[in-house]
Amino acid sequence: MLQPERLVLEKEIKEGETVKDLLNEVANTNRKFVEAGFDFEKQILTGEMSIVLNGKLINALETKISNGDVVIFIPILAGG
Repeated sequence: MLQPERLVLEKEIKEGETVKDLLNEVANTNRKFVEAGFDFEKQILTGEMSIVLNGKLINALETKISNGDVVIFIPILAGG
């Protein structure tokens, strides 16, 4: 059975940083993890990834984040 890759990152958040900023930063070090659900050219979610911020599902990539926030990127896996 294929196990999804898990990536844990702890970092200092700059004032005004957004979920999109964080997603782009994660992509710089682990593009394969992010590629499944984020279109880098258009800077939009493709529908293949869910984002949870502090336990709540969010859709807005422009959502601001702060130090202490927990952001989870969940690639949607499908198969048959």
